[in-house]
Amino acid sequence: MNNQTTHPPQYRFSVTEIQKKDGDQVDPNDVISKKLQEQVILMKKRQEELLKELEEIDKNPLSIIVQNENQKPNEQQNQQQEKQVVAPKNVKGSKFNKNMNNRNAREQQILDEQKAKEVVKPEKKEDFSQKVNQMNVKLFEMQQRVKQKEVERIKKDQEEKLFRLKKDKEIIKKQTEKAKTELNMKNNKLKEQIEKAKVVKDSLQQKHKEVQESKQIKEINIRKLESRAIQLDYDLESQIGDVARTDGILSSLKLQIRERDNEIKNLNENIRVENLEYQKLHNDLGEIKKQITKLEFDQNKIRDERERLIKEIEKKNDQNNKKYTSLYEDFLKLESKKSEKQVQISSLKRDLEKKKEKILDLKSDNKIIENKVENNDKLRRKLEKKEKKIFELEAEIESQKKQKRVEIVEKVIERPLVIEKPVIVEKPVLIKEEIRINEPIQLEIVRVKGEINNLSRANNEMVNEIDYWRKKCIDQEDTQKIRQDQIKMNHENEKLIILEKIKGNQANARSISDKINAIYTEIEALIKTNQSKNAQLGQCLSDIYNKNKNLESVVMTSTFPVKLNTTY
Repeated sequence: MNNQTTHPPQYRFSVTEIQKKDGDQVDPNDVISKKLQEQVILMKKRQEELLKELEEIDKNPLSIIVQNENQKPNEQQNQQQEKQVVAPKNVKGSKFNKNMNNRNAREQQILDEQKAKEVVKPEKKEDFSQKVNQMNVKLFEMQQRVKQKEVERIKKDQEEKLFRLKKDKEIIKKQTEKAKTELNMKNNKLKEQIEKAKVVKDSLQQKHKEVQESKQIKEINIRKLESRAIQLDYDLESQIGDVARTDGILSSLKLQIRERDNEIKNLNENIRVENLEYQKLHNDLGEIKKQITKLEFDQNKIRDERERLIKEIEKKNDQNNKKYTSLYEDFLKLESKKSEKQVQISSLKRDLEKKKEKILDLKSDNKIIENKVENNDKLRRKLEKKEKKIFELEAEIESQKKQKRVEIVEKVIERPLVIEKPVIVEKPVLIKEEIRINEPIQLEIVRVKGEINNLSRANNEMVNEIDYWRKKCIDQEDTQKIRQDQIKMNHENEKLIILEKIKGNQANARSISDKINAIYTEIEALIKTNQSKNAQLGQCLSDIYNKNKNLESVVMTSTFPVKLNTTY
């Protein structure tokens, strides 16, 4: 037998590569650490067993020779299997394997030198080498069995973890799809509400245009009537004769006109007060619009915040999803309240437009009444002038009858024409009235009496008409006062309602701001929790990395080299 020494083969321990599948991460460090610990324990036990066997061989070397001769063919097979074992292609594993090979070569040289120095009988050396080879073969078989069992166990654990992770992923996908569908539905509802509001706005603008056109037509008609009244006044004034005797009547009429002017001023003041109240209401509406714009701005901010939060909430737990749904429901309630407020504002605008139309109608009625009063005054003046002329003619006829003779008398009365309304007159106008007394005086008397009867009838008709219009004027003034009182009451009530609505809007705005602040605080808390979790994960990874380094150092220092494939 040759004095050939055989050394234990290099055992390779390969760990299955754990990959990331579908965004799910499995930490392989725990698996590797457990395997290494078990491997070290087995190696220590095996060393103790080998030491015991070596002691037995030293005591009884001849009892094991037969067994070693029978196990020689098994050694060749084991050597062939060792050659077939190939380490996986990995840069880190290859470097580690090279270091382990160099170390094993050095250990082999040291063992060869020690065995060469030792003086042992050839039979004992061969028996010892055979025993060592046999033990190495058994060790190799046991290591392969343990390795296969560990690989199968790791595969099962990985399959279970992947199955669970896939289930969790499917649940998260379903939840995200539900949230997306709900968001799409809500966005569609908001779009429909915006389209309805646009349609209402277009209809209101069209109605406003129609009202303006009707106002313009009414103003044109009023101007035409005023021009016609001025022309009629001028025609009537051209036929007036002696105006100097009507100074007293004019003074009384002026007093009446002043009273009317004072009443008109009072009405104008009332109208001015109403206009001021209308302006105040308009300003209040402007403030409400500003508040609405602020709410829309806040709404847009909330939408941006919501879109940002959706991406973060998809990665979080069901509790965060419930909080988000509750906040979104509050947001929808606020939007419904906002739409109700917009409807109320549109109704208030319509009421204001109706009140404006009522004020314009009252102004037009007032102008018509004034024109009729002026016409009545003018007709009254004419009647008084005609009556005075008749009395003068009758006095002259009676004086002529007493004298019993007919004399032709020419009287020329020159009086300046007094014009009530401002009329452009280039030269002073003089009206010459000639009164001639002829022989056929009786015919003139009959004619004059007929005119007197006609004038008296006309006077009675005018008096009746004046009384009618006076009563109507009084009734209209009373109704106008009642309307003004009602308008004032309505304005005050509307002011109170608007103030209450403004207070409610302010309270809603405060509640919205409080909710937004609460959302910000929740977001900050979530960010802080994420940062703390990231810090914890980083600490855990560093600890795992340090553990792996320590395990590698333990394996390097062990007696039997173990080659690791640390591919994560």
